[in-house]
Amino acid sequence: MEYATERGVTEVLYGQMGSLAGNFEALPALRTTLVSPVVSREQKMSLVCAAVGEEPAECFRDFVRLVLDNRREAYLRTMALEYMSLYRKRNNISVVHLTSATELGDEVKERIAQSVVAKTHGAVEMDCRIDPSIGGGFIFRIDDKQLDASVRGALERIAKAFRQSSVSTL
Repeated sequence: MEYATERGVTEVLYGQMGSLAGNFEALPALRTTLVSPVVSREQKMSLVCAAVGEEPAECFRDFVRLVLDNRREAYLRTMALEYMSLYRKRNNISVVHLTSATELGDEVKERIAQSVVAKTHGAVEMDCRIDPSIGGGFIFRIDDKQLDASVRGALERIAKAFRQSSVSTL
């Protein structure tokens, strides 16, 4: 983070670390390939740079060289996620995870983002996902707080209350 700050590329590096972390999630074989002793250092460098999806910044290349020189490629995803976390903390960015049973309109997403901005006095990144298994409603998570207003969540709470009341009456 300090190295990127000195060079004025924290935002660029944030985007590239996000692309890298996303590709680790989307392509599980990426980690397997990077830790393979059969794959050369140069091939690993090319693979990681390609995983960024654009021409990597020199700062990113320096970071990857350092990781490869110290044979820490197994921790590359964790390092990318940690950089993103540090960047968000430094720039007061909250990540909102919103899961709904169906697609939410842009207006709804914008109202949610504005509400979070008003509470946090910072920026917001929205991670919206569709999960029909929640039956309806939504699950809203920000930092370590979660609001489960889904049909599935309500049914689970009712079932739990029923089990507890059944046990207490025995």
